[in-house]
Amino acid sequence: MKPAVSMSSAAHSSHVFGLLCLGFIYGDKDGSCLSVTGVFGPCDFESLFIYLPQPNKKEGHAFISLLPPESTPSESCLSRKSAAKESSELVAGPCSKSGAKKWSLVFDRKSGKYFIAANDQKSCVVRTAHSSEVAKMRAKIRQQKKRETYNPKYLFNGGSVQSCKEGGTLLQVVETSVQDVGFWLQGSDDSCFDGTRFRACNPNLASIVWGWGVSVSGNGDATRYLYKWHDRSKCLARKGNDVSLDLCDTSGARGWALGTRGKLSHEGKYCLVRSILSDAHVTKCSPNFESLSMALPAKLESAVAKSAGDTSTAAGRRSLAQV
Repeated sequence: MKPAVSMSSAAHSSHVFGLLCLGFIYGDKDGSCLSVTGVFGPCDFESLFIYLPQPNKKEGHAFISLLPPESTPSESCLSRKSAAKESSELVAGPCSKSGAKKWSLVFDRKSGKYFIAANDQKSCVVRTAHSSEVAKMRAKIRQQKKRETYNPKYLFNGGSVQSCKEGGTLLQVVETSVQDVGFWLQGSDDSCFDGTRFRACNPNLASIVWGWGVSVSGNGDATRYLYKWHDRSKCLARKGNDVSLDLCDTSGARGWALGTRGKLSHEGKYCLVRSILSDAHVTKCSPNFESLSMALPAKLESAVAKSAGDTSTAAGRRSLAQV
C-alpha cells in the first residue's frame, strides 16, 4: 500500500469529497482498531477515520471520525487531552481545538506500517500497555517486590501519546472501498434510501449510491455532507420535516451524522424517519428514527478488488469494508 500521506491531494479546499484517505488504524497483536475516543476496539464503520489536511498548512492534519460520537457529535476528531505536552491521554475532541491538530502519519519502510505522530513528530501514539509510563511503573513494582494491582488509568485497550524518543506503536493503516465505490444507506428490510424514499436495492441503480463529504472551516471545524456518488453537486438536505436533494452548500445539507443503532440525524436533533408509504421525512430524534446501515454494493466491491491487483490487499479491503 502506498503511504497514506501521499493520498491527501484534496489538501486545502474547503469542501472535500471522495475522502481520499479513509481507513482503519489497527494493531497486529489483536486486530483491534483505534477509535476517535482513543480506545482500541472493533473494526467497524465507527472506527473509520478521514485523514484530512487542516486549512492552515502549519497545523498539519486531523483524524476526523467518519461517524462522530452520537452523544457528543461536535467532538469528532482524535485529540490529545493536553495538546502542548509530549505525553497525553487520547480523547475525542472538537476539530477546531489545538489537541486535534498537528497529526501526521509517519511511514516506517522496514515494517511497512505507520507511527501516528503529533506536534511536529515529537509525540507518538502508543498502546497504553506498551507505554514507557507503564514500563516504569512495573519496574518500580518489581524493585519494591510488590504485586501489581488494578489501576483504572492503565487499560488493555487504552491509547495515549508519549515522547517519540520513548517509542511508539507501529500500526497498520488500511483503506476501505467506501471512497472508491460509494455505499448504500440500507433499511432494516434491506431496502435502499435514495434521498426522498426507500426502494429496492439494485446494483445498477446510480441514485441509491452515496458518499460522505466534509466541509472544513477556517478554524478546522468539520461538518459532514451526504452527497450523491454519481452527481456530487447534489446532497441530502433537510427543510422543515421533509428531505430532498439540494446544493451541497445549503444550510440544510450540512450537519448529517450516522450514529449508533443506525440513526441518521441532522444537527444532532432531527432524525430520518420512514412513513408507511416508504417516503422519507425528519422528526425530532426521540424516540423515532429509521435504522440505517452503510452497505457496500457487492457488484461494485468485487470490481474494486479485481482492479486492485494485489490479491492480499484486495482481500483485506473486502473483509474490512463489509463488517
